[in-house]
Amino acid sequence: MGTEQSARTPGSKSDPDSRLPKPPQVQENWLAMIAGKPCLSLDEYPLLTDAHVTGQFSAGPYELINTAPIPEERVVKPAIILRLAEHVEPEIPSFKKTDTALFHGGSFPEEIAALMSLALGIRVRAGMASRTFRCNDPKGIPISWGPRKFRAELIDKSYRGWVLPSAALGQHPLSDLERIFNIQNLRSDTCAVLLRAARMYQEALWLTESATPIAWLLLVSAVETAASHFCNQETDTLSNLREWNPKLYHTIESGDETILQAVADQLHQISGSTRKFLEFTMRFRPAEPACRPPEKFRVAWADSDLRRLSLALARTVQRRA
Repeated sequence: MGTEQSARTPGSKSDPDSRLPKPPQVQENWLAMIAGKPCLSLDEYPLLTDAHVTGQFSAGPYELINTAPIPEERVVKPAIILRLAEHVEPEIPSFKKTDTALFHGGSFPEEIAALMSLALGIRVRAGMASRTFRCNDPKGIPISWGPRKFRAELIDKSYRGWVLPSAALGQHPLSDLERIFNIQNLRSDTCAVLLRAARMYQEALWLTESATPIAWLLLVSAVETAASHFCNQETDTLSNLREWNPKLYHTIESGDETILQAVADQLHQISGSTRKFLEFTMRFRPAEPACRPPEKFRVAWADSDLRRLSLALARTVQRRA
């Protein structure tokens, strides 16, 4: 993930664009550390996964400690301990007005778990805090606060094999997190979109083995969320309509040209989102996998074939909405 202009606290004198939203917690905390704000608390959270992760990783105020459990297929374990240094006082939100700018349905530690899930392509979920460090105590105090419970279980369908083998099999080095943990350099609005997409991706992976259709919709929605933010340049509404629904375009084209333009303008939100989806998926499409299924079960990897697949996915999301 490439870097952008450095994030700044909105409204500050150094901020060239005071319209930028407040940074998400994972980014705000990192920027506070860079600004020299003191560490207010140091807590540990177990990160649950069924994947075999290797190595260690630390970046800014976040440290991921590998507990090195014995790998067992389809068994979810606290394989990673997140040590989180907080440099920002918890903020009590105002309940006078709804603000969904940063909402993604997860806690602060869950933001880090979601980014980890996205970067490594594995199932990861944050548990409750298990240890807190106070008054320079190097040993810390074991804790179990809060009512939040999570049953990290996978539906055992081993008789049919994995729906998404890459999320469970093989080794996943934590060093791969370097490609996504540069969030301190992102604009705050970009970081918020990244987190929303990561949270949908994270939730999808937990559902792939038990509720595959819902997981599939979440994965497509994650792409749609990112595409709407990164591909936001204006385009011709007629071109968008032609690509989104060629049959409708050619039917109206035979009549009054002003009607065609009016229809294209009215449908630009739908047709425009399709264009963004196509542009994003084609621009960031991965290389063809080295390990492929038998030819009759393969997805064709030529640009024209992938473009048709992306268009079909985009239309499915629109029908869902």
